[in-house]
Amino acid sequence: MLLTPLRPTFEAALRDARAEDPRFRLAAARVLGEAPEDRRSDARAALEALLGDALGPVRAATLDALADLGDPEAVAAAEAHLDDEHADVRQAAVRALAALAADPAAALVPLVDDPRPEMRLLALVGLVAHAPDVAAERLPAHVADPDPEVRLAAARGLGELGAGADLLADALLSADPRVAYAA
Repeated sequence: MLLTPLRPTFEAALRDARAEDPRFRLAAARVLGEAPEDRRSDARAALEALLGDALGPVRAATLDALADLGDPEAVAAAEAHLDDEHADVRQAAVRALAALAADPAAALVPLVDDPRPEMRLLALVGLVAHAPDVAAERLPAHVADPDPEVRLAAARGLGELGAGADLLADALLSADPRVAYAA
């Protein structure tokens, strides 16, 4: 059985960002997202190197850490990973866009109609959190989305926003009990 490494200190995380063992790089990415204010530039430099990591979980943790740092310069990195081969990385990229983009609605709206259901779902969730007016306009079309998870997110989003009561009433009759319950 492999043990995961202990949570590194910030200094150790800077070092571990270059470690051969991916467990150490993953732990480093998580800690670097919590950098002290006076060490954020060091954390950003180490995280930028981890964006090219060979392993998807490390890249995903890196994007989450950049979002945690609140670094608006990381928007380009998030956009570059929207088509990553690993779903976790794509999803972390959407979360980072929602958190970091100067205009979250402009960054997320194109993803609302993405052919990949996980991208539509996260774009809708991001809009509800960061651009509720835009979300209220976009959610109704997704109450009938082909993917049940997207329908569920749309129903929850409408409920959170207090919008689309007629659509939610229709969703009560959904064949998917999770969607009906959310409605």
